[in-house]
Amino acid sequence: MELRRGRRMLRDQLPARLLLLLLAVAWLWLPAEGRRPPRPPPCPPTCSCTRDTAFCVDSKAVPKNLPPEVISLTMVNAAFTEIREAAFAHIPSLQFLSLANNNLQTLPRDLFKPLDILSDLDLRGNTLACDCKIKWLVEWLESTNTTVPAVFCSSPGQFEGQRIRDLALGDFQCITTDFVMHQVLPFQAVSAEPFTYASDLYVALAQPGASSCSILKWDYVERKLRDFDRIPGEESS
Repeated sequence: MELRRGRRMLRDQLPARLLLLLLAVAWLWLPAEGRRPPRPPPCPPTCSCTRDTAFCVDSKAVPKNLPPEVISLTMVNAAFTEIREAAFAHIPSLQFLSLANNNLQTLPRDLFKPLDILSDLDLRGNTLACDCKIKWLVEWLESTNTTVPAVFCSSPGQFEGQRIRDLALGDFQCITTDFVMHQVLPFQAVSAEPFTYASDLYVALAQPGASSCSILKWDYVERKLRDFDRIPGEESS
C-alpha cells in the first residue's frame, strides 16, 4: 500500500520537476545579452558618471546626455569661457553644481533659474568680468538660498579682487542710449520719459490712443527694452 502511494506521489511531482528543468535549459540557451543586467545611462566621453553624479574634465560645453537622475555635477578645466543660455535646464534635479577652476568670464542671465532645488554652487577660480552682463548674478546672490562660496571679480580694474556679493547694483554703469537705434516698438506713443529705479532704467510711453501708459524696462544683457507694466488711463465721464 505504501509502495503504491509513493509511486503515485512521484508521478504527481514529475510534471513540475520537468517544467523547472525545461526553464533552466531555456535560460542557458538565451543569448548572453538577454542575461545581462540593464545598461547604465549613457555618460559623455569627457565625464565619469554614476547613477546620480557626473564629473567632467576638458568638456567643450555643458554635456547634454547626462543621466536624468543626476544631482551632482562637477566641471573642471572646461574648454570654454562662456556658457550658453539655459545650459542646465535639462537637469533640473541638480542639487550640487561645481564650475570652479575653469576659465569662465561671464554667465548668461538667469542661468541657475531652472535649478529650483540647487543647494550648493561653486564658482571659485574663474575669471569673471564684473560688467553689466553679470549684474543679474549680484541680484541673484542677494535673494538665493543656495550656498555659494565667495566669488571675486577679475575685471574691470575698479572691481578687480572684490567679492561679487559685495557689489552694489549702483556700481554698474549700464545705462546706454543707443537702444533707439536697433529696436522698433509695435505701437505708437506721443511721448517717452526715461527714469531710473533701483539702478535700473525704465521708459514710460504715453499712449492716448490706447488710453494707457506703457512701462518698459531696459535689459542690460539682451540690450533691448522689455514690457514691464501697463497703466490704464482714467476714463472720462
